[in-house]
Amino acid sequence: MKNLRVLIMDELHISGDFGLLSKKLKWLSWQNCPLKYIPSNFPAENLVVLDMSGSNMQEFRLNLQCFRSLKKLNLSYCEQLRSLETLLLGGCTSLTEIHPSIGNLDRLIKLDMSRCEKLGDLPSSICQLISLEELFIHHCSSIKTLPDNLGDMKSLTFLYADDTGIKQLPRSVEMLRNLVTLRVGGQELEAKRSISGRGVHRIQYSLLTFVAELSLRYCNLSDADIPRDIGILDGHR
Repeated sequence: MKNLRVLIMDELHISGDFGLLSKKLKWLSWQNCPLKYIPSNFPAENLVVLDMSGSNMQEFRLNLQCFRSLKKLNLSYCEQLRSLETLLLGGCTSLTEIHPSIGNLDRLIKLDMSRCEKLGDLPSSICQLISLEELFIHHCSSIKTLPDNLGDMKSLTFLYADDTGIKQLPRSVEMLRNLVTLRVGGQELEAKRSISGRGVHRIQYSLLTFVAELSLRYCNLSDADIPRDIGILDGHR
């Protein structure tokens, strides 16, 4: 099966050497997979769709940077993955969408989606991650907005959203009382090129008195865009 492109084996209980699967495989559906983890020799380089919904997986050991062509990853209803504390998707340049079921990972502490250049706006369900402390979406140029209910992420401490398409922060950011570092802004371009106009149009919030580090580099802000009471951000909580 060296030329196999599509493989559907939903609910099958099989084992063996996954390294023998076709390297040209583009679509794999294995719903209700009984495995506790996907073997490291799994052919991933050309995979476009991976549907493992309802599986028994307890760990996702594969390096997602090996999924160079992946556009859809479905891990919904994988109940055993709810204990996941760290999810690293950084540098997955073909990733375009995050499934709403990510909100079920209620023990997640760190979520890194930096440098996912094609990743669109985040689903609102991401705000259900009440244990999340670190969110990295910097260098995700296709992200234009943050969910309105961002303030529900009560544990959020670090938010890195610089070099994105975000032009305005949701008002609920004022509710992030544990936030220490907030970075948001445009892009630093190469020498001899003008600074990008992308980034936050205006700083609207003066209630972020608990923030110790605020970075607004390359936002193309004028003096009029900066509130006069910004001095209250003295770094003390």
